Amino acid sequence: MLDALSLLVGAAAGAGAALVLARRPAAGTAARGAPAAGAFQLTTGWRVSEFDAPVVVARDVQGVQVPAGTRVVASGLVDAQVQNDCDVRQAPPVRAEFVLDAQAGRALLLPGGARAGSLGLLTTDAAIVERLETEFRSLWDKAEPYLERYRIGELRGRDGVRVETEGEVQDVLPWKDGFMLRLEDQGHVLGVLVGKDPSALQGQRIVVRGQLGRDEGGYVVLEASDVRRVA
Repeated sequence: MLDALSLLVGAAAGAGAALVLARRPAAGTAARGAPAAGAFQLTTGWRVSEFDAPVVVARDVQGVQVPAGTRVVASGLVDAQVQNDCDVRQAPPVRAEFVLDAQAGRALLLPGGARAGSLGLLTTDAAIVERLETEFRSLWDKAEPYLERYRIGELRGRDGVRVETEGEVQDVLPWKDGFMLRLEDQGHVLGVLVGKDPSALQGQRIVVRGQLGRDEGGYVVLEASDVRRVA
């Protein structure tokens, strides 16, 4: 933590900002009670929802409530609820974790990561806000749609998560208004729902991307958004 704080103090000094170690604000006041221009305010009572137009950059986003529609760039794992409600993209390991509201000129640096109760440094320093906005835009433009990569045998308990997996197509079955692929890998089987007739994939090894859910019988299925043969 000291190393992270030292880096942040150095960044602030380089931008001509003063570091203010204030008492922790009461819960629910982190974003509204912003520090004076050029200062930092220490808090563990921050909430993403207290920013008017936030974007989030983090390694992992787990156990944190994020408003629907928020743009999120992550290099690690993201809660299924955040995946469903927000515009989430995946990037290589991020260099800093933060919440940014560029329109309001506020940023929350997260040296302890984007998790509930972690330390946050709130700032309105214009140079730092501008630098973080540049960082976010650079990551956002290069990022890809979020997904997690698992083998079929590792998918249990990950309902709602967007994943990539692969296996051999054992069967192609009619399913409601589309089709179901019976995908097998290392003795584990997964039902994959697709719209177009995939009969040509019978016996082929494929990579599938999509969102995990359950059918009416409670079995895990993958609603595919992309299907391709393994080269």
